[in-house]
Amino acid sequence: DTSWVPPEMIERIEVLRGPAAARYGNGAAGGVVNIITKKGSGEWHGSWDAYFNAPEHKEEGATKRTNFSLTGPLGDEFSFRLYGNLDKTQADAWDINQGHQSARAGTYATTLPAGREGVINKDINGVVRWDFAPLQSLELEAGYSRQGNLYAGDTQNTNSDSYTRSKYGDETNRLYRQNYALTWNGGWDNGVTTSNWVQYEHTRNSRIPEGLAGGTEGKFNE
Repeated sequence: DTSWVPPEMIERIEVLRGPAAARYGNGAAGGVVNIITKKGSGEWHGSWDAYFNAPEHKEEGATKRTNFSLTGPLGDEFSFRLYGNLDKTQADAWDINQGHQSARAGTYATTLPAGREGVINKDINGVVRWDFAPLQSLELEAGYSRQGNLYAGDTQNTNSDSYTRSKYGDETNRLYRQNYALTWNGGWDNGVTTSNWVQYEHTRNSRIPEGLAGGTEGKFNE
């Protein structure tokens, strides 16, 4: 997921340090925080939450977030878990640092340091669980996430031309992520429990042209 996991969907949190964390990916060799979500339930449970944060200074971006979760049975042997999230943090105003223009000359003259960029996150994740025998289950999981970064300027030499300023609030970078997993959980007479899974994850990024072909970092190409 690219954003929040509803707290009521969290079963436990694992903190793995050192090489053991590499099982979760090449980028986690130093350690990883692994959030284990709850499985399907034999009883119906649901929740819906909303959050809003308005900064004291109106030039700073506000945050709005909402999420839901639902678990329940699908017959005697099947159950499911579903949750989703939508949140948006607005970009800071492009002139939030008015009065702190660059003292440099040339193309850098009168440029403003940027504020915090905004972000939009959309997530949905679901699991169907099949308890096909005592202490034995199969779980099929699928998830989709999308994140977009909202332009707020740049500390290089942006905010100095009309085309770059016209991109304020636009999505400069988009990340799309899909994940699928099949898990077999087993319990045995000797007290040993096992968990075996196969997982596929695909991440795709896109970005509007910036600083290409000899251009300047932080300035967009028309």
